Parts: sequence; C-alpha cells; structure tokens
Amino acid sequence: MTQEIKESISIPEVKLGDYKGLKVKKVIKPVTENAIEIELQRILDQSAQKEEITHRAIELGDIATIDFEGFVNGIAFEGGKGEQVELEIGSGSFIPGFEEQLVGKQVGDSFDINVTFPDGYGGPELSGQDALFQTKVHKISSKSVPKASDEFALKIAGVPSMLEFRSLIREKLEASASASAEQAILDDILAQIIDTSEFTLSNELIESESQAMLKEYSQQLQGCGISLESYLEMMGQSMDQFLIGMKEPAIMRAKSTLAIKAIASLEAVSISDEEMEKEFVEISKIYNIPIDDIKKRFKEEDLIYIRTVIMNKKVFEILLKESIIE
Repeated sequence: MTQEIKESISIPEVKLGDYKGLKVKKVIKPVTENAIEIELQRILDQSAQKEEITHRAIELGDIATIDFEGFVNGIAFEGGKGEQVELEIGSGSFIPGFEEQLVGKQVGDSFDINVTFPDGYGGPELSGQDALFQTKVHKISSKSVPKASDEFALKIAGVPSMLEFRSLIREKLEASASASAEQAILDDILAQIIDTSEFTLSNELIESESQAMLKEYSQQLQGCGISLESYLEMMGQSMDQFLIGMKEPAIMRAKSTLAIKAIASLEAVSISDEEMEKEFVEISKIYNIPIDDIKKRFKEEDLIYIRTVIMNKKVFEILLKESIIE
C-alpha cells in the first residue's frame, strides 16, 4: 500500500515558482588545526568534574549558584529575575561587568551589582540603561578540566593515543562541514523558490509556526539543562520580545513548508509502507525499544511527523538532482 502525498495535501496558499534548473554553489569550509583544537577543548570542558567549594570566595573560572533580581530606576524589569542560576565566572554569559563583581564573594553573601546594559540589549527600555541587581550567592563550585592525554583518548573514544583522537575529531568536523555545505545548498534553493513563488499566509499559520519553533527551542535548551524562562532571564528578554524576534523566521519556515508540500504534490511524491517500516527500525535502534512497542506508543501526530520527514528527504533529493551545483 502506498500513500500519495498529493491526495492528502491541499495547498491554496502558494503559487509555486521555479524549482528546477536553479544554480547554486557548494562551498565546504576547510577544517583547520585551530578548529580541531577548539572542538577538543569543548570535549575536555564537557568532561570536567564539579566540586563544591566551602573554604574560599569565588574566583575566576568557578561556577557560582546565585539568585538575582534586576532593577532600572528602582523598578524591577521583566526577565531580570533568576533563582538558583549556575553561572561560570568569566564565561561572558551575563551582562558585561556582572560576572567580575562576583569574584571575592562568599556563600551566603547578599549584595548589589551595578552594570550598564549595552546599546541594543533587550529592547529600548533596557538599551544603554544603568541597572542594579540584588544578588545572593548560594553555592560555589570549582571545575576540574581533564588534560588532553592518551589516557583521556582511550577513556572517551577507545583509541590508544591523542593523535588518533584528534584524527577522529577531524573526521567528525569534515563530515559536519560537508553536511553544512549541503544544507546551505538546500537553503539557497529554497530561498530562490520562495523568491519566485507567491504566498498567502494567514495569521493562524504564522502563529502556529511560531509556537512550534518556540517548543523546539525550549526542548533544545532543556537538553542543555536550561529552561527557556532562565535563558530569557539571562538574556534580559521578555517572552513577548522573544516571540516578536521569531516572527520573520516563522514566516520563512511557513513558506518553506508550503513550497516543499507543493513540490511533493507536483512530483507525486509517495511514501510506502516499507519506507515507514525503515524509519521504525531506525527509531528502534536509537532508543533501544522494540518496534512493536514504538508502533503502540505512536499517535497519529507522530506518524504524520515521520511521513513529513520522509517526504522532505525525497523532495530535497529532487531539488538537488534538478539543480545546477557549481
């Protein structure tokens, strides 16, 4: 049994422009020794061990767990409050001048931090403004980063030397560079298609895309151990400001989605049961869950998502095949 995409998609919102014979350039960014070193340091940093410090004050490089609340002209501003926030001193994660004023403080200390928001930071109500942050230190931790050694290479990657580990890093970065180059080609193709197409987008569709992007962004942050709310507090942004910034990307994504569906319809892209089964096998391997259990757990929206992923892959293959890559 085969499901025809064109039978299930109605696309009144788009008049498709050119999508064949488009000219694009493939540029693969070379992997330098500096890039390998940066990636190695990132891996070392990820493997760092944290140890609570109770006998001294905060030093550069420590991780401080703090509460803070920001005020401009004596008035608390939206997004300026955080509780039990972990901040690496010297990372540049917070407003310039904030982290430096934590150095020398002890657990239990309550104090004010005075900073000036950079121009263009967090909207006109904060840009260039002097701010006061009432701050309290709850915990101090040191970070012990392992050395780049043969022992580390064996432990992390199962290779006997750091030389081989760096070679693995190079292979990974080259694969990533190649994938990025292909994605850039697809982005260029889609941009050209969108430029020659006509769209009628409803506010409901734009809002739907914005909410979907918001959910995805929130999940990405959660994967890093940060809530969206904490992130916005650190960046000095309100949810409304964040959503305003997402409007244009949401419009572009909506247009891309409609264009891809239109091409799928014109090209009669179909998805077979065998292709769906292949995706189930891959999901089973990734999550180590029996295929039958996956099928029982999946709702209709999950199946729609999988079909969409397969459809997108097939449309991208068509676009790449029909384009002139220089």
